[in-house]
Amino acid sequence: MKSSKPPVSIIIPVRNGESTISQCVEALLSLDYPKRLRQIIVVDNNSTDNTPDIMQQYEGIDYVFEPTPGAYQARNTGAKFAEHDLLAFTDADCIPHSDWLSRLVQPHVSPQPPTANCQLPTDIIGGKVIAAPASNQVEKYIDHRKVLDQEKMFQSGEFSLPFFVTANCLVRRDIFEELGGFDTYYKIAGDADLCWRAQQAGFDLTYCPEAVVVHKHRSNLLGLYSQSFEYGFGRASLFKKHGRRFGARFRLDWKEHVFLLESILKSFLAPISGKPKFESLLPVFDTISFSALTLGKIYGSLKRRTLVL
Repeated sequence: MKSSKPPVSIIIPVRNGESTISQCVEALLSLDYPKRLRQIIVVDNNSTDNTPDIMQQYEGIDYVFEPTPGAYQARNTGAKFAEHDLLAFTDADCIPHSDWLSRLVQPHVSPQPPTANCQLPTDIIGGKVIAAPASNQVEKYIDHRKVLDQEKMFQSGEFSLPFFVTANCLVRRDIFEELGGFDTYYKIAGDADLCWRAQQAGFDLTYCPEAVVVHKHRSNLLGLYSQSFEYGFGRASLFKKHGRRFGARFRLDWKEHVFLLESILKSFLAPISGKPKFESLLPVFDTISFSALTLGKIYGSLKRRTLVL
């Protein structure tokens, strides 16, 4: 019997992912999607840990190498090996639900939206990213602040168009190639850049919350700091390339600076606040996160020769 589901190539970049890649791959191999209609491509971005040895255990995976550093370079390489006309992206620290791909492609195959939340048109589709159960306070904090909330990213802002993160999205291959793939100028925020360029070219984004992946958040303070710094750097990179489209010569996120000052003050009061542990730690985590974000924006501004504060 002919399937109504379209063929899809799934692309996963990985670098030193020995702690997470097995769960990701096993979840992909267990999808409720016909095997003949899915291609799984894992692109190793020059791992130096046991990732290559782990990947040798699996059959039915196209395991390719991309020595040039950068997750977006790895994703572009994966797209070159893709055999199908739909490209689905997720990450090595994600665990897709068994019906993830079936849900993600649904707008492409159904003449009617499958739910009120998942509307046509269908040029680029983003699914929902939820946090894995928190094992410590840092992971709980990142989930609390909705760092990878696709619903939040799907909203327009003063200096932002809607976008989806590559932890959970699908794009037609012809659109991907027309746009030239991911811009490897970006270390981070290349997914936002691709979505913004797509919208500027007349393509549309669709959010489909029924298509779910579980994401393993950063688990320590260094990881939180690094992630926030990278986001700040990415924000400067995006503004350098797209700022004029928003009619601005510089970007000042003054509300974030006020919030950072408030968090610093609250941090000093945290030990005597009498609040539960997580609530008392919130301003401390906020101080670390938003300080790193600010430093990332400053460094990015210097590196990219722009002004984002």
